[in-house]
Amino acid sequence: MGYPFREALLSFLKGETSARTWSLTMEKYRENLPDQMFYCMMNLISSHDVPRAITMLAGAPDPGNREAQKELRLTKHMKSRGAALMKMAFALQMTYPGCPCTYYGDEIGMDGYRDPFNRRTYPWGKVSEWQMNILSTYRELSSLRSRYEVLRCGEVKILYADGDDLVFERSLDSMGKDHFGKLCSGPKKVLCIMNRSDKIKMLVQLDGETGLKSIEHIPEIFTGSGETGCLVIGQDQNEEKVEIHPLSAMICILH
Repeated sequence: MGYPFREALLSFLKGETSARTWSLTMEKYRENLPDQMFYCMMNLISSHDVPRAITMLAGAPDPGNREAQKELRLTKHMKSRGAALMKMAFALQMTYPGCPCTYYGDEIGMDGYRDPFNRRTYPWGKVSEWQMNILSTYRELSSLRSRYEVLRCGEVKILYADGDDLVFERSLDSMGKDHFGKLCSGPKKVLCIMNRSDKIKMLVQLDGETGLKSIEHIPEIFTGSGETGCLVIGQDQNEEKVEIHPLSAMICILH
């Protein structure tokens, strides 16, 4: 079970560590695991053993006792910020090596501190609009693993990691083979670009053949619930400038 993955991811998204620290932590994680184990680790961001991810990312600090935990709920601002951060967490979870695992309710932003509040009943028939927004993004991101074989056992390489900016790629070799030598179909390269800042927009220049070319930064204040999504770049597009708004991620499929 990938609890180290969860801890590193939440720490980065909360702003406790930099993108560079996250990348070094995950590289150390990879170096200490056999390849077969690294590529099948159950990477989770919530479970019945720990507080809900959205509570950890955007909720109030744990008050320390069950009576107080029972009364705490996410405010409107917490929901907005939490939704954006959960989408970013899903994007990284679905593109990083391992077996992504979703704890029920994370896909709609269910909140809660430690057991029993992380085991609340699923709100069947009562899912709100902001929860449906998270679910829509989750469905889009989770479908990428089945559509693109490169995201399952393709190589992983950190291209840029500094401050709030994180860019890594998943790739097949020139023959279309993954890390274990299996011949795969579909695109040979996918980029995951993450912008953790809530005050800066990233402008990323992509090269259709090699991937990352340059990164610029423009002031922009976070509003809404994030704009995490997927962009497919065709073979006829030699260069593409991608905007990654504050508290958002973009997965770029390079055909």
